[in-house]
Parts: sequence; structure tokens; C-alpha cells
Amino acid sequence: METSAGVCRIISENLEHTHFTTKARVNNRTVAAFLNSPPSAPGASAAKRAAGGLHRRKGGTHRELPLDLSPLPPVEEIALPTEAVVATQEEWQYDIIFLDPPYADPKIPNTLLHVAHSGLVKKGGLVVIGHSPRVVLSDTYGEEMAQDKTVQLHRLHYRRHGDSAFSIYLAGEPTAYGLGPQAEEEQEEVEPSMDD
Repeated sequence: METSAGVCRIISENLEHTHFTTKARVNNRTVAAFLNSPPSAPGASAAKRAAGGLHRRKGGTHRELPLDLSPLPPVEEIALPTEAVVATQEEWQYDIIFLDPPYADPKIPNTLLHVAHSGLVKKGGLVVIGHSPRVVLSDTYGEEMAQDKTVQLHRLHYRRHGDSAFSIYLAGEPTAYGLGPQAEEEQEEVEPSMDD
């Protein structure tokens, strides 16, 4: 997700240059707009699903929509669209999601919860987020539910570098992937070099 059409154009050109156009998508919209209506969402129209807010070489558009964090309806209340209209689960889920919001954004915890409930990250996938160390993040977000695509995000790693921090979350139970149950935490203070 990127709101600047110019930056989307550069990312798209880089994907073409590196031959990764079939492995990545550039969405010219806000994270809130995407999470409220991803291309795979049951309520999204066929036209929205087809376009998905994807960047086009001549630019794109985006809308600033408020992030709807209201409780999700029970699975049995969600009307599922026909298979002919919606991409398969494998086509719209991601192995890795990088989030680079404004570092001190107080909505970061809610965004992580929404990502856990969105079904956008595959089980066993990673969510990497940059944030301020003053933004307190939980070690887990969401609940694992067998009957739907909701995953529980477990923090595997936290690293602080000065006034910046990164957290890495795993979608699913860490022990199922041979990882320890405790999140690893490191703090590294690095002195800037004369080259910086």
C-alpha cells in the first residue's frame, strides 16, 4: 500500500526490472482502505476485486477511509460470494507483510489486530512492523479460529535501534514451526559513524 502515485510508479518499475511483477502487487491506496475492502473481501464488488486498488502505470487513485475496527460478525453471518468472482485463498494471501506506518501512530495495535482478522497473511507468514519504542505492542494479536481465515499473530522478535523499533510477528503458533514459545528481545544501541 502506498498513497503516492509517484512512489507507486517507481515501485512498479522496480518490480518490472527485477521480474517480480507476478510475485508482488502495488496498491495505490491507504492501509485503512485496503483493510476495509481488500480485493478478496466478501462485500467487495466485482469491479473492486478486479482492480483491487492496484497501481496502474499512468497513476492511480486512493481514498482516505477511516479504519473500521468494529467487531467482526460471526462466520456464519458472512455471505460468501461465488468462487467464480473471488480469487482462491492462495492468490490473495501473503507470506510476508511489511508495515511502515508513522512510527508513533497510536493506531498501530489496532492495525495489527485488523491484519490478524483480515485473512491477508498465510498461516506461517510473517508481519514485520516498524514503530516507535514508545508505542507498546502486545506479544499476540487476534485469535486462531479453525473455521475461518483469522490467525493469531505472535511476536517472535523485537529489536530497538535508538528511537526506532521493529517487531516481527508469526501468523500461527510458533511451536508449530519449530520456534520457541518466548519472543526474543534485543536492544542494540549503535553509535552513528562519521559516514552517516
